[in-house]
Amino acid sequence: MSAADILLAGESNVGLRRRHNEDNFCYDLSPARKTALAVVADGVGGYSNGRMASLITCRDLLRKYQQTADEELIKNGEAFLRNTVVAINEKIFSRNRFEQQPRPMCTTVVTALFLPEKLVLLNAGDSRCYELRQDGSFYQLTHDHTLWNVYRRRKNNGQYSKPKLYEIVVRALGPRQLLRTETHILPRRPGSRYILCSDGVNHMIDDDVIADCIKQATSPHDAVDRLMRITLRKGGHDNITIIAAFEKEK
Repeated sequence: MSAADILLAGESNVGLRRRHNEDNFCYDLSPARKTALAVVADGVGGYSNGRMASLITCRDLLRKYQQTADEELIKNGEAFLRNTVVAINEKIFSRNRFEQQPRPMCTTVVTALFLPEKLVLLNAGDSRCYELRQDGSFYQLTHDHTLWNVYRRRKNNGQYSKPKLYEIVVRALGPRQLLRTETHILPRRPGSRYILCSDGVNHMIDDDVIADCIKQATSPHDAVDRLMRITLRKGGHDNITIIAAFEKEK
């Protein structure tokens, strides 16, 4: 596979409750390259200038990707994402320390690097990546770095009720000098459809609805449009950002 074997589309919306959109997204699908990049960054609400943190994250990831040869990405894709995001975290952290904001700016991130045979994912926070495979199976490929998810995974028991503060993000770019990211290396499968999204999507609609929207879509643009419309109809309580990536079928 190559970048030519995948189609990408994305959109961001302020939603129906917020005054400002603190999300940002970007992708690069150059026909001259063997790789592709997609990024969704969600500036954490209630913090100082989360939109700037998400913008820095998208801008620097895209810039670094465009400066790096495909051969290097194919050889060291995981290290590329991890090192780039760690450097971005240090930049945002340094800016927070210089400006001495009482609530430092920060952002979550989920990014996908499409290599000829593999998909490299990195996330920090609660922005997600889903995969709908050609056989109809549906997976959340990333883990939410939230207080609730940490609690649930440690207990390893789905019977516990969700606490009121379940949405607290425990990993993000900016508030701490050291950042723990999570990476996954997965095979690229013909016919797979991926969704990268901020939590404004999955807080409004269930995973089975997301899967059904992707399954019915005729293109990445259609998938984004369907998910955006249903998220807004459900209330649109948060900013909404979606990237859809469709692999070519066999």
